[in-house]
Amino acid sequence: MKSFLYISFLTLLLCPAKAQDCSRNLDEAKRAYYNGQLQQVPTLLDSCLANLDRGDLLDAYKILIYTYLIEGDAEKADEYMVALLRTEPLYQVQGSDLQEFKNLRNSYSAISKYTVGLTMGPLRPDYQIMRHYSAAGNVDEPSDYNEHPGISIGITGDLRLVDKLYANVSLLYDRRSFDQEEIIFGLQRVYSEETQQRLSMPLLLRYVQPIKNWNVFAGGGYGFHYLLKATGDFLHIPLESETPRIDGTPYVAEGIDITEQHKRLTRSWQLACGIQRPFNKYTIELSFSYERGLSNTIDDDNRYFVNSMNENAAYVPDDVRVHAYKINIAFYRTFYKPQRKK
Repeated sequence: MKSFLYISFLTLLLCPAKAQDCSRNLDEAKRAYYNGQLQQVPTLLDSCLANLDRGDLLDAYKILIYTYLIEGDAEKADEYMVALLRTEPLYQVQGSDLQEFKNLRNSYSAISKYTVGLTMGPLRPDYQIMRHYSAAGNVDEPSDYNEHPGISIGITGDLRLVDKLYANVSLLYDRRSFDQEEIIFGLQRVYSEETQQRLSMPLLLRYVQPIKNWNVFAGGGYGFHYLLKATGDFLHIPLESETPRIDGTPYVAEGIDITEQHKRLTRSWQLACGIQRPFNKYTIELSFSYERGLSNTIDDDNRYFVNSMNENAAYVPDDVRVHAYKINIAFYRTFYKPQRKK
């Protein structure tokens, strides 16, 4: 253990010294280049590249490329140009650079290897009733729910597969809600409002087409959803009447956990389109997407799980599947790789 600590301490002391030596080597290599002593440049730099900071490393690659271009070694010049562009994929040539250097740099383009970013935006759920259920046999029910706007937020990213085709993966948290009501025998009003929180993982294939300074894209795929929690507010009261009657005790409850009445895992088809605006290593994206639920969200075995809701609130969930419309703004960090132009 003492030996390990001693070696680690020496390494910490020696690293700054080695970096200083390599910075001096870079200065000497520049002098050798400008003095026409080209054979000394690789000798001074090859063993030091790993110890230079980013700015000095780019200078070292540039001097090496200059040296091999002048010596006529196109293969080595190309090798170090690739290394330079891996360090700085968006490297810009200067007006004073050698024309051969400019030509070699311009023979490469920077293409997106993958992106990582944040996305967020509003969503509008669309709950489709597959089958009505009720605690009473004679009820007036709406043909649809009253959906409320929700929100979606999370991380997202693209992985380039080939040419302009990308795999897009996201991990999103979304929150959505709706309300509904029934009139039982024309005497009682049953009202409920439900809020759902989910984790979603859309898996998409996207085709991205550059148009001048913009990108447009369209794609589709599959989505997986995990229900984190579902809560409900309930109201069960008699309707107003001109004649006195006994209709039971009014019931009001808020924040009741009804997660167990739902399937935890659901699936959906996904469609998306949008535009992107790259800014150097970053990209801003505006997208529109549609999610079409594929299965019933209610667990039939646990439909009557919350007995107090059935008895006191006259609440039984309908079979539903959920679709959604989303508008998202995403901010990406793009990681590039150099590619020889065709």
